[in-house]
Amino acid sequence: MARLAEQSALILIKSAPLKNSGPLYMQVADAIGALIAEGGLQRGSVMPRVRDLAEELKVSIVTAAHAYRVLGERGLLAGRPGVGTFVAELPPRPADTPHPDAQALAWQDGYIRPRAQTNLSFIYRLPPACGHTQFAFFSVPSYGGEMLAPSRRAMRRIALDSEFSTVHPTDTQGAPDLRAAIAAHLCDEGIEVGADRVLVTNSYEETLVLALLAFCNEGDAVAMEDPNQFCLVDAVRLRNLRMIGIPMDDKGMRTDILEAAAARESIRLVVTTPRAHNPTGLEMHPARRQHLVDLAARHNWLIFECDPFAPLTYRGKPQMPLYTTDRDGRVIYARPVSRGLLMNMGATLATGRVLEHLVQAKDVIDRGSDVFLQLVLRRLFEAGSIARQDLQMRRQWADQLTALLGALERNMPHSVRWTRPRAGGSVWVTMPEGCSADALLVRALEKEISFIPGRAFSVNDRHERSFRLAIGSLTPAQIMEGVKRLGAITTQYVNEAARGRVRSPVAKVS
Repeated sequence: MARLAEQSALILIKSAPLKNSGPLYMQVADAIGALIAEGGLQRGSVMPRVRDLAEELKVSIVTAAHAYRVLGERGLLAGRPGVGTFVAELPPRPADTPHPDAQALAWQDGYIRPRAQTNLSFIYRLPPACGHTQFAFFSVPSYGGEMLAPSRRAMRRIALDSEFSTVHPTDTQGAPDLRAAIAAHLCDEGIEVGADRVLVTNSYEETLVLALLAFCNEGDAVAMEDPNQFCLVDAVRLRNLRMIGIPMDDKGMRTDILEAAAARESIRLVVTTPRAHNPTGLEMHPARRQHLVDLAARHNWLIFECDPFAPLTYRGKPQMPLYTTDRDGRVIYARPVSRGLLMNMGATLATGRVLEHLVQAKDVIDRGSDVFLQLVLRRLFEAGSIARQDLQMRRQWADQLTALLGALERNMPHSVRWTRPRAGGSVWVTMPEGCSADALLVRALEKEISFIPGRAFSVNDRHERSFRLAIGSLTPAQIMEGVKRLGAITTQYVNEAARGRVRSPVAKVS
């Protein structure tokens, strides 16, 4: 009876189509997994022996064994010693715990203080289809490029047992060897720094949270570019600090407006992204960079410098961070360790007591970043994988951003303005007065196109007619086709809006 069941399973598996890409054992595993998901192979049914599967599919025994191993790791197959391999039974579903009723939770209404609505909540209220359209200009990838083979091999072969004794969970600042590797990597970019000034964090956003905890009290004022990354805006808002949005033009933050604000407000911290600003892609002009540093010294400010797309500059010589010109320890510089890897680790540079207070804040929050990931990163630095991965990513994102800018030039109406960044992964688009990015998004979704309206990046409730186009995971060909469709929709919408209002001059991108 069991032999008959094995033969039936073999016939089903042999008839299942294999994909045309990827390792052969993964193709076999995916085909069997699909049969299990569809119910062709019943839960609890016996599977063919590895040798029989190999002979029937005309593959090696090693390939068949690897396929079974993958399915076992997915929880789809289970082996019984001395009996055979079976399709795994579904795990029993735990009993649902009853939710507290409204009366039981009533105390929370009086306990929790009301807070301003976050920018992230605006994104959550957008139509769910935004993240699943055919042409999703919705997000900048958290990592970029295909994982290179050397990086994959290094991550698989890390021998941890002999190394745990050298890394302590209480190394809050980060493993010394990893901090030295990060410092050497930054020196290759022209950022001269010693390992003693490096703080390893779980993300560059975490560094802002640490800075707000360490240096700001409730009611303090924080100045930042407007628009800005919603995660940075929300971090300040949730800390219950006063936010001062500083407008931007094609030279970056308007430091003259910042100076005027300083006469009215007691600013504690300035949050800025001088190069590859997200969402606009703009860079701060050298004269304004110097003006900002001078203002910080005059008013005794701390500068939080965010560099989310380091070192992704595609044309010309990259701008150096403000940190490289910092002479009095006033700049906190935060960036991802690498955007080319699927891990959200950050590197922060700071000096003196500012660094000490950041480390103390991190000690309170998590007592140090993940030890395993730090060991992985150190090995990747030693193998040169980080540099290779960054180079591969720079080439790929450059092609995507070039395609996006070229397609905008060909397809957008003349009344629409957009930034022309040479770094990062997004472009800021602004329509004429009277237009709404929310209204345009509704039309775009009908054509399988999505983007994030500008209000999600607003500090001071602005940017209704602006939106961000991000490269996402689209190929250059998909980007060009998507922008072609979006250009036609935008042209029609802008023309309709113009006919319904008095014509006014087009404002500069902000």
